[in-house]
Amino acid sequence: MGTRTGLKMTRNGCAFGQVSRTMIEDMRSDIKEIKTGIEGLGTKQVELFNHQSNRLPLWATILFTLLSSLVVGLIVLSLK
Repeated sequence: MGTRTGLKMTRNGCAFGQVSRTMIEDMRSDIKEIKTGIEGLGTKQVELFNHQSNRLPLWATILFTLLSSLVVGLIVLSLK
């Protein structure tokens, strides 16, 4: 077809354009993989939060809080 800036032109454009196009497609696929990985992390994070929040029943959490407060109060009274 001809030359432009020293690069041989083909039907699909110059060689530099073909290389650039290939690099862009590779970057697009890499970005797609990264986005998929990030979405997977978000899902995993929600699962971990749910697991963390369901470790103890409510009554056990309240009992633990009351006993901890009692112990802290006794320590403070003993220091006075």
